[in-house]
Amino acid sequence: MENDKITIVTMLYNNWCDNYGESYVSKIINMIKRNITVPYKFVCFTDRDDLCSNHDYFVRMPSDVAAMWKRLPKFYMHSSNAGLDGRVLFFDLDIIIVDNIDIFAKYNGHFCGVAPHMRSNRKTGHIGGSVLSFVGGTTGYLWDEVYSNVEKYSNGKYQGNERFILRDLLDNSDYWQDLYPKKLVSYKFNCKCGVPNGASIIQFHGRPRPHEVNAEWVKEHWR
Repeated sequence: MENDKITIVTMLYNNWCDNYGESYVSKIINMIKRNITVPYKFVCFTDRDDLCSNHDYFVRMPSDVAAMWKRLPKFYMHSSNAGLDGRVLFFDLDIIIVDNIDIFAKYNGHFCGVAPHMRSNRKTGHIGGSVLSFVGGTTGYLWDEVYSNVEKYSNGKYQGNERFILRDLLDNSDYWQDLYPKKLVSYKFNCKCGVPNGASIIQFHGRPRPHEVNAEWVKEHWR
């Protein structure tokens, strides 16, 4: 049944990740298909009209969202205008899925994000947004607060850092690494010798991006 499906979401927009290109969307679609058994529907929010006319999984978001601040679209999915309800699983475009992700799709808590990969940084309490899970329609306050105070969150204390914004605005949240140890790992810190045993998702944060890595395991999975 349609209502039993989770919604898997990503984003491609001009002011931030458009240099990834539509091929990044195609690759994440393929990686999800190969590594999930849970019923789902796929949505990619974009501000590009040409993409919306090509595939029905592209959903138009207002042009001014990305224009106001390059990080603002990441909060748009929490707005009522985004139309998301039920369980939502969000992926940044620059992750690589290497094994089954059913445990991520079946998470049923309030909110889950990425913990700092370095243990010494855990005390910051920040919440990484590369892989998120939440219930659509319950986190609208995130959009309302950030959209109403763009200058505050894009500059000053926060300097546009989504990790600290989520930390300060969320009442409670879980970390993927606490729930499912070694399932979500960092390319920078954990993949120097290849994919660690048991990993399902490789997070790329900063440089390099997946298209800049020539390793055989990347060629095998990122397609």
